[in-house]
Amino acid sequence: MEPADEADEVEDDGDEDEDEDREDDDDAAASKPERACAVADDVRAQARERVASALVQMRATIEELRAAHRSERSAKALDQADEMLRELADKADRALVETCDDVQTVAGRAVSAMETVVSLARQAATVTPTPKPTARPTAKPSRTPSCDDRLYETKLRRRAAFERYLALHDKLYFAHKRSGTELAKIVIANDEQMHRAYDESKRQILGAGGRRAEPLT
Repeated sequence: MEPADEADEVEDDGDEDEDEDREDDDDAAASKPERACAVADDVRAQARERVASALVQMRATIEELRAAHRSERSAKALDQADEMLRELADKADRALVETCDDVQTVAGRAVSAMETVVSLARQAATVTPTPKPTARPTAKPSRTPSCDDRLYETKLRRRAAFERYLALHDKLYFAHKRSGTELAKIVIANDEQMHRAYDESKRQILGAGGRRAEPLT
């Protein structure tokens, strides 16, 4: 019976070794440090301050434009720009708190986006007065515009309005669409909304026929 006892002792020793190995693996896994964020607190604070300072400056510019251009159209454009500036700054600040990437690059993209918003708002708020036509004593009475004339005129107004807005917005779109940040999501959403408005105005114009259809401006 002694050989059987020795075999049992060898088997017990093997089980103890396996238990010890398993405990060592668990201890090693628990002691592995998680990936630390390498952004220093002062660097992160500087980036957040950069965005906050830019927001103050941009909103001050919006107020200057509001004082200079008091039309209803200008007020609407400037209100939308002010709301977008605050939204961009809020998204950027949250991203700067959470990200472990280059915070100065994130802040720079946010400031660039806000500058583009102000540029668009300035153009939208600045209304150029239409010059009055010079009266001609011998001019013939103008004929009543036909249905085709009104349709063509409305198409031209629609095209001019969207070319003015889309030209600057495309710069913002192509600058940020592949960055993968919260700013990119906002830019892409705005781009989709503008193109939907463009398509909807086209549908309204064609559906109006000879009646005057007002495009979105």
